[in-house]
Amino acid sequence: MRWQGAEIRFWDPYINKAEKIGFVLALENTFEPGPETLVPIFDRIKSIHFKWNLDVGHMNALAQNNSLAEWIDALHPYLGYMHVHNNHGEEDNHNPVIDGTVDFEQLFERLDKWQVTPIVATEIYGQGLLESIDYLEKKW
Repeated sequence: MRWQGAEIRFWDPYINKAEKIGFVLALENTFEPGPETLVPIFDRIKSIHFKWNLDVGHMNALAQNNSLAEWIDALHPYLGYMHVHNNHGEEDNHNPVIDGTVDFEQLFERLDKWQVTPIVATEIYGQGLLESIDYLEKKW
């Protein structure tokens, strides 16, 4: 796709700078329908200073016909960060992890399978942050 080439050209000067100064840049899934749209970008850039930021809420609400397992299976070599929150698959709500339809069991199974330990940031607005941290601590 043409936009993937444009995306690669966009990141190129930033990747060069990040490599020189030791920064890590992250591309977050947002409105992509599936992981196959991001794989060519990461395959072409191939830098340890360019990582995938899995936003599980975006994947749950905005991706089409792809499971969390498919996303992680396709992009695990690039996974460096993860935004954790939940929703009911209709809007990108930032609910506590126990309030929604994200399959966190599948998430942790896949992370274990690929032996990936991304840096985790919660994106939970309002109540439920402490409960979410407790839940994640037990699962991790």
